[in-house]
Amino acid sequence: MALIDQIRLLERLDDLIRRKATGAPEDLARRLNLTRSRLYRRIDDLKSAGAPISYCRFSKSFYYDEPFRLPFKAGKDGAA
Repeated sequence: MALIDQIRLLERLDDLIRRKATGAPEDLARRLNLTRSRLYRRIDDLKSAGAPISYCRFSKSFYYDEPFRLPFKAGKDGAA
């Protein structure tokens, strides 16, 4: 997977987490076209970047414990 594709995937994951709209891990992995283990690797990538991610079993969604912004963004022209 190209770097720009990885960044876009992390941005999409970030957006879903921010909106508390991820659904259960299995559903989220399917939605992002990832295996469950790859999904957790991407979540670990975000955590390594300082993201305070938790999971709520009641609402079945990942969420941020406190405000967080990605330290990187894909450019409009496709450049990172």
